[in-house]
Amino acid sequence: MPRRPADLPALPRTADILPVLVTLIGESEPLDRVLQIATGAHFGYAADEIDVPLVRGTNQRFLSRYQSAMSYLINTGLVVRVRQMPVTLTKGGRNYFEGRTAFDVDGLEIDPAPKHAPALIRPVQEEPEPVPSPQVQPPTRKTEEQVRMERADNAAERMIGSLKGSHFSRLYSVWVNASRVAAEGTDPFMKAAAVRVLEAVETERGRRGPEASLISPDESFRWPTTEIAVGPGGSREQGSAEGVLAKIGYHVGRTRGESRASRRRTLGGVFEGTLVTEAFEKEFAPPVWGGPGSGQRLKRLAYMIANLAKNAKRRDPKALAVAIAEWEEDLEWMREVFYRGRFDFAWPSTSIVTNEVETSPLVKETPEM
Repeated sequence: MPRRPADLPALPRTADILPVLVTLIGESEPLDRVLQIATGAHFGYAADEIDVPLVRGTNQRFLSRYQSAMSYLINTGLVVRVRQMPVTLTKGGRNYFEGRTAFDVDGLEIDPAPKHAPALIRPVQEEPEPVPSPQVQPPTRKTEEQVRMERADNAAERMIGSLKGSHFSRLYSVWVNASRVAAEGTDPFMKAAAVRVLEAVETERGRRGPEASLISPDESFRWPTTEIAVGPGGSREQGSAEGVLAKIGYHVGRTRGESRASRRRTLGGVFEGTLVTEAFEKEFAPPVWGGPGSGQRLKRLAYMIANLAKNAKRRDPKALAVAIAEWEEDLEWMREVFYRGRFDFAWPSTSIVTNEVETSPLVKETPEM
């Protein structure tokens, strides 16, 4: 429940929000709503408090200051925000902010005008630089086509850069997704970027040799269900499963449940191995869990969550309805993101054969889904 307006922190200046926004966008490229919450938390506002007016009937609320700061970054061409897409720095924005550890915003006055009061036109002062660089200038605003092309190019570069040394299952996942975009996509820039990624995957597979086209039979498995037979009961592994997942930061339910985004970050981190540090090596030992990004790891994680949901249905489905719904939601998300087209069938063995194959066979050999 939000605090009373009198108990909320003082509103920060819009200019003081800018450095926080740039840092958060540069670190994770979050969705706009996630960015609102994270920025509010930095200034002491809970998620349900960012839109609370400090004075009733006015626009003196944190969200108004946030939106003014975001509009400033967008209008200067430093940031791109597209509906239901992550907020990102433009290429020019990254060049402009690269290497900066501090921002001089003392002279920048971009607070929204008070509600019902006439808007004041205040000149925007340029950020002073001790050693101005002739190459680094605030970029001009880009056209929508330029933004789309830049976003596609950046996505392709990040994907291609992650291929070398990646687990085979990761290589396969990139191939499947790029094949879909190249064959079915409607954005010409994304289609062109997907073809570049497919060619890079082809090069990486050739570098690794014949074993890069093989997939272990153990990598494919049947996705679990949460349907249960009528009757009470439960798995003895219920407690240990919840304990392992809770230890890594995964919680569901009405009382301690994490947000959808937080749960998915945790599950993705367990699957890809980014969260399995030395402190958790015993709980996620490869002999049991398999390597990061492997079918064995995904299978164990999926069946663990499915069993938690089934056991909760047997115990008290009404009291545990929220937890059950969140487990099933997360299970379906993992199926769409990590399993489908990756571990439910084998990589076609004809995708790489002899020198008679054309330059980009991956584009033509998109598997049926």
